[in-house]
Amino acid sequence: MERYQQADRHAANRLIEQASPVLYRHLLRHTHSPADADDLLQNTWLRVHQARHSYRPGRALLPWLFAIADHTRIDAFRHRRAIPEIAVETLPEHAAPEPGTAR
Repeated sequence: MERYQQADRHAANRLIEQASPVLYRHLLRHTHSPADADDLLQNTWLRVHQARHSYRPGRALLPWLFAIADHTRIDAFRHRRAIPEIAVETLPEHAAPEPGTAR
């Protein structure tokens, strides 16, 4: 992680390759949906990238990654609950005008 913080692309790729299976299983355990777990994993890595400066070298990495994954999952859940379902109303059918009336 320290090398990733220093913009080492290879270190970033290795981190993603090594940690993704563990993070994916963690997210899948909570979502029960492979598609949702995959989306959350992608969003987790985006957040890790944005927050990489906040990782403190020498600290355990997995708890830091799990915390970001959990916050990502919770934010997604809140976002889904906040979106109201839009009721689709059927518009009244337009009746043909009666003869001799103008529209």
